[in-house]
Amino acid sequence: MGGFCLGFIGTGVMGEAIMSGAARAGGVDAANIFAYDIDADKLKSITERLNVNACGDVRSLIERSDIVLAAVKPAMLQKLLEANGEALRRKALISIAAGWNTPKLRKYLPEDVRVLCVMPNMPAVCGEGMSVLSASNTLLPGELEFALRLFGSFGETELVDEKLFDIVTGLSGSGPAFVFMFIEAMSQAGVQGGLPAKTARKLAAQTVLGTAKALKSSDKHPAEMRDAVCTPAGTTIDGVYELESRGFGGTVMAAVAKSAEKYRKMTNG
Repeated sequence: MGGFCLGFIGTGVMGEAIMSGAARAGGVDAANIFAYDIDADKLKSITERLNVNACGDVRSLIERSDIVLAAVKPAMLQKLLEANGEALRRKALISIAAGWNTPKLRKYLPEDVRVLCVMPNMPAVCGEGMSVLSASNTLLPGELEFALRLFGSFGETELVDEKLFDIVTGLSGSGPAFVFMFIEAMSQAGVQGGLPAKTARKLAAQTVLGTAKALKSSDKHPAEMRDAVCTPAGTTIDGVYELESRGFGGTVMAAVAKSAEKYRKMTNG
């Protein structure tokens, strides 16, 4: 991935997933990975497990890093930047905080800090994440290549114009929650029909996983693949009719749009 020293501020779910991906891919030497978390016990556990370096404070982490990845909650980011903006001079900052676009970050950073906004998602924890990187970033070419490989170490990546990050957040950022709800509902239907709960969850989860893989391996439109499952006068078309009659498609679209709307409010707040 290159000879950069990479610092993680925050080792929560996403911070840990990204750090684990970097370690698993082997493209970043453990000696060049630094981490800080306000929770000392969590920091000790993660750094010992991944054999990376723990830092006692944010300032020392920044000093030892070429690229700093801020993996803190959005509400904490302003305070972090205000306290450490000067220390970040001439370094690269990667932010995964929802609602923080490049112009918003720029308000709290010196001009010579290079910035990349990324919207990863929760399936990163199992190596199947979808990370969208801002095409409006100001990283140097080598740094951007490093970032693409880093986020690609635990899933897929895509460069997208930052003005579309609202819908990106609604679709792939918030989307896993919607899929979990769908799996839960499918599972409950299985239990209602007599299946043991564990079996119903397995059937529902594997059905979603397999369907997603089938779609990714094909150039066909989802509607075409749906039609292939619906035999004339069969069981599936009746279920499809029931979903459509209850506004399934429109409800999903509205959920994605609502999450995108919240992102815009957070960005402008």
